[in-house]
Amino acid sequence: HVEVPPPDAEGRRHIWESKIPPRVPGRDQLTWDALAEISDGLVGGEIRNAVVMALAVAASRAEPERVLRLSDLQSAIDQVRRAKRDVGGHDLAPQ
Repeated sequence: HVEVPPPDAEGRRHIWESKIPPRVPGRDQLTWDALAEISDGLVGGEIRNAVVMALAVAASRAEPERVLRLSDLQSAIDQVRRAKRDVGGHDLAPQ
């Protein structure tokens, strides 16, 4: 087994930017540094899961509110952390 530490803030920022496609409404309003900060301790797959959950929430809204919001991503991050803790027995609270 080789243990790979979670990405640092710069790594998480890059992952967020790569996982949210440019065509997503609201993407240009996101603050990448804020996302990197609030996702401390998450790894790439967990960030991907948070993006998928947040996009589903945004897509479920009626136009013109069908945009991705930082609050959607924050809620999804919280869900990922709860799932990791409850199912996997790991605590992903921010350091």
